[in-house]
Amino acid sequence: MARTFKNELAWAEGSVISTVPLWSENFVGVAKSLARSAALLEKYRGIERVREKAQAFTNKARQIIGEFPESPYQRALLRVTELVTERDH
Repeated sequence: MARTFKNELAWAEGSVISTVPLWSENFVGVAKSLARSAALLEKYRGIERVREKAQAFTNKARQIIGEFPESPYQRALLRVTELVTERDH
């Protein structure tokens, strides 16, 4: 719970428990919003579409980097493109 004057006053008066229902209502609202967002992402293939777009950009980057002279820098850039599409987070 954020520290505000109202919360501090409630705590001082021994009634901090009265602020918990407000927090739990906000939590439920946030949870419902997250569930709706997840449902929309699934319905419209949001995650898959972003991955496909990232893969397309990565392929284009690899093509351009492939034109650079072979060097440690070129290899490092190629490794960065691998990180972008192969990470799981």
